[in-house]
Amino acid sequence: MSQLDSSSGRSLRILIANRGEIALRIQSSILQLGHVPLGVYTAQEGHNAPHLRHLAVSSCILIPGHGAAAYLDIPAFIAVARAASADAVIPGYGFLSESPAFAQAVLDAGMMWMGPRPETLSLFGDKYRSKQFADECGVPILKSTKANASLDDIRAFATTLPAGSKVLLKALEGGGGRGIRIVNDLTSLQAEYDSCRREAMLAFGSDKVFAEPFLQGARHIEVQVVGDGKGGARDVGERECSLQRRNQKLIELCPSPTLVHLPGLRKAIIESALTMAKKGKLLSLSTFEFLVVAEAGQFYFLECNPRLQVEHTVTEEAYGIDLVATQINLALGAPLSAVLPPIPPIAPRAALQLRINAERYQPDGSAVGTTGTLRTFLPPGGPGIRVDTAAHPPLATGSYKQGLDFDSLLAKIIIVGPDYTSTISKARRALEQLRIAGVQTNRSLLLALTEDQGVVDNQGVSTRYVEINAGRFYERVQLLEAQWHEDESHASAGVEDEAVKTLPPAGSGQAYIKAHLPGRIVTLSLKQGTKINKGDQVAILESMKMEHTVTSEVSGTILKTYAEEGGQLADGEALALIEVDDGASDSGAATAANAQVDLDSKPDSLLELERVRAELEDDSPIRAKATKRRRDRNFRTARENLAQLVDSGSFTEYGDLALAAQRTRLSPQALAATRNDGVIVGWGKVNGGRCAVVMYDYGVLAGTQGYFHHVKLDRIFESVLHNPAPVIVYAEGGGGRPGDVDLVHQKVAGLNTPSFILAARCNARGIPIIGVANGYLFAGNAALLGTSDFIIATTNKGTSIGMGGPAMIEGGGLGVYEPDEVGPVRESHMSNGNVDVVVYDEAEATTVAKALVGYFMKPPIKAFTSDSHWYNKDARLFRHTIPTDRKRAYDMHHILNLIGDDGTDFFEIGPHWGQSLITGFLRVQGQTVGVVASSVLSQLGGAIDAQSARKAIRFLNILTKTRVCHLLALCDTPGFMVGPAAEKEGGLRAFAEYFAASAAFVDAGGRVFGVTVRKAYGLGAQALLGGSTTVPFHSVAWPTGEFAGMGIEGAVKLGMRKELEIINDPEERKRAEQGFIDEMYTRGRAINMAQCTEIDSVIDPAETRDWVVRCLASVEPRSGFDGFKRRGPRL
Repeated sequence: MSQLDSSSGRSLRILIANRGEIALRIQSSILQLGHVPLGVYTAQEGHNAPHLRHLAVSSCILIPGHGAAAYLDIPAFIAVARAASADAVIPGYGFLSESPAFAQAVLDAGMMWMGPRPETLSLFGDKYRSKQFADECGVPILKSTKANASLDDIRAFATTLPAGSKVLLKALEGGGGRGIRIVNDLTSLQAEYDSCRREAMLAFGSDKVFAEPFLQGARHIEVQVVGDGKGGARDVGERECSLQRRNQKLIELCPSPTLVHLPGLRKAIIESALTMAKKGKLLSLSTFEFLVVAEAGQFYFLECNPRLQVEHTVTEEAYGIDLVATQINLALGAPLSAVLPPIPPIAPRAALQLRINAERYQPDGSAVGTTGTLRTFLPPGGPGIRVDTAAHPPLATGSYKQGLDFDSLLAKIIIVGPDYTSTISKARRALEQLRIAGVQTNRSLLLALTEDQGVVDNQGVSTRYVEINAGRFYERVQLLEAQWHEDESHASAGVEDEAVKTLPPAGSGQAYIKAHLPGRIVTLSLKQGTKINKGDQVAILESMKMEHTVTSEVSGTILKTYAEEGGQLADGEALALIEVDDGASDSGAATAANAQVDLDSKPDSLLELERVRAELEDDSPIRAKATKRRRDRNFRTARENLAQLVDSGSFTEYGDLALAAQRTRLSPQALAATRNDGVIVGWGKVNGGRCAVVMYDYGVLAGTQGYFHHVKLDRIFESVLHNPAPVIVYAEGGGGRPGDVDLVHQKVAGLNTPSFILAARCNARGIPIIGVANGYLFAGNAALLGTSDFIIATTNKGTSIGMGGPAMIEGGGLGVYEPDEVGPVRESHMSNGNVDVVVYDEAEATTVAKALVGYFMKPPIKAFTSDSHWYNKDARLFRHTIPTDRKRAYDMHHILNLIGDDGTDFFEIGPHWGQSLITGFLRVQGQTVGVVASSVLSQLGGAIDAQSARKAIRFLNILTKTRVCHLLALCDTPGFMVGPAAEKEGGLRAFAEYFAASAAFVDAGGRVFGVTVRKAYGLGAQALLGGSTTVPFHSVAWPTGEFAGMGIEGAVKLGMRKELEIINDPEERKRAEQGFIDEMYTRGRAINMAQCTEIDSVIDPAETRDWVVRCLASVEPRSGFDGFKRRGPRL
């Protein structure tokens, strides 16, 4: 749906992809704006779910699935939204609110996404990438390890920190305080690292972590920003969320009572948030979070949450605005000035939010989730008190049940007052008024906090304040809970906790091993007959996305188990019945923990892994013969190419231990030689940018494509589709492999392999693919190479590319050929454009691939205000690049190299075919610029033949789908090539398709910057300039420019034929003809074209570089490739 459609005045059907209190909150704004809210629910929740109670039955939509997983099912959401005729989807927070895949799926389905763009979600969803972006924007960050850090990486990083420093482990993806661990000393690093990865995998589906220093005494400050998607952004003040429990917020404040007294620091933090929002072209709402050491005046970017925050309420109350309505109106295309009223420098009121969670506070400052059915729910009321909740007391339609399937948040109580002190006081009274029975909550902890003098005075508060003072807070919580329990005992008398299963009393000498909290069983080590000691770990429970260990309180033998892995346990529920052995040693776990550990010892399983990995080395005995064959041919091994290609230490490999499917055919030693199955795939950094690599290993079964080989290809291409980045493919190999006999009874022809279509889908989605050809590339390997946008080929002896190899050719009765004869590069692939860049050997090919892929990666942002930082050439040289004699040829490359940044030559694509046109890339102030230019040195003098048109079409199509850059067109052409010979080349179609390719490029957001250097004749000039002289964003000419509807001499012969024919004297006729020609030249001069506004201006050639810089600064930057666009169904 377009913004025009959405703003037509009709009521929109807006599906809320969420539940609970936030669904109710969003419904309110949708109704206020005159639209129709659509709610969703699972069968487990039922159509009477609390968040649906204000909606008509027809507006309540059942979604498939159970629990939180149902709210994470993208295809299901899209299907029900379509079925309900939804016009738009709004996500709220949590679940899929930060999923770029969900946002793109909504857009692809023709609906409006009411949130930040998919590319924004991709950028800020990756904590490491967002930190890099902050650094590029000049915003302070804490140093850290690489994005997907290993245990050794983190150990090495820790040694670089000052003595006594702590390390913070963080999940790369997700948020909400999940996947975070503080490592106080390196002895606990292994356990914390493993736990952090497990929790991250459970919460976010990715176990990638990184590390940074833990900042002692820091406060948590965040800035609410609203952006228009065009580089405009405004802040709506800051919030302080320093009162947290294990990185999960408890009390949020607006404005920050800390920064109110530090206006300079406040201003710097807000400006940093706005800088990132503007550079990131933020559309919709986002919250930029910072760690702040106020006393030192220091702050560091933490993360950005590109969505509505749980604590948006305090900003709304403090400033008197509706952020949800703002989000909706921005999605509808309203300008920022219309959706956001003037915001005062400081909030006119103070607001505080209390999060009421279903949880039990633990002595160490942590919390565990609680379950039950609300018997009583009486929220506080009165002036300045707002309650956002879906919870309710028992109703005729049912009771509110709190389980473990969803978040523990029951309600948000928002307090408004004139200042911080008044809100704290009012919050204390509100908590005293609150009545909840049936589910244990954190009400007592929140009351203890509002009573605390440090909190009341805002002194000494930090993100670890609750943990540091856990002991005294726990004591106060216990006293409050005991007092309330006594008060509520009458109300709860006779009501059994339905969550705990009733078991008979344990027999004499027996005991139950019970869960000390509700949760899902991650691991369970109890079996009937197993002997355990007191203190042994018997289970790990996952509760509130945190892992908790269950240990046995007695020694003995397991008689019976009552639980299994993956099951849910209520608080106090039994895992097993044990026969107690009072005489058994209690030292099992404790002794093991305290035993002296030999850090250099390795278990047999690790030694086995080391032996297997050693077989992958080029010079290992098992690979030595294959390595020698490569070097005898002056070729390199796959891993030697890989070492040059990717940045050191950055490569993460998939399937390195894979073996060919020939176990029934090969001896163990021969099978071991097939390790990696002929291809190396994975992710690495190339020049600092993310890149996927497919590196064929000819040393393993001649790089042929077997079963597990294809599994690895599918794995990497699927990964690229979900994690878009350029792909570099070294495709050497002999094609399909018929020798994988292990699968003879499972596979017939293997035509169901998706590898080729997955590669093609990457290409179609605009993900750049660069292919490298060296050695023999036949059949499937050549087909994979052909999916590349650009092909770099070596010309040293032994490189041959063919869609069929010698065996296939001979088998088809087409003759007998040696491999070198099938498709040598120079003879078979240069003149037809199959190959784009020709080099000598693999080393040069790798250097060129690294250079080429760099044009598809965003360069580091440099805060240079002057072009002199990029460019110091003498611009007067432009004036002398073309001869004064208009009929003399010249080399356009001299002009191109003068335009580009210092130290970056023009990178030409396909110089050996379609030679009337030059295509390639330039760098201008670090930005990539595509180039299509005339070549008057070509045999046709710059006239565009069919082959040159096809070359330009291919290049334009790549720029269109990758969205990598804008286009500079340098025109000096007498037009399209004509004549009988030219017609046989297919110009009729090619020339028309050139216009179509230009139109597609412009329609996709590409901008053409047109410079006519000399000739601009006819349709050929129009095509080269993007379709006409006025299609370019700015169309200029040098003073030497000359324009005509066709070649001037031909135009005179055709148009003035009658006038010339009546002149009998040949000499006089010749003089008359020349007069007509001179008159047309004069009329077609560049300055006359500009005076008639057929072009925009005429420039001094010395201005050319500056003109390009100004053009780039005047247009919206190209977004770069985004593989989430046009996402189709998974194969």
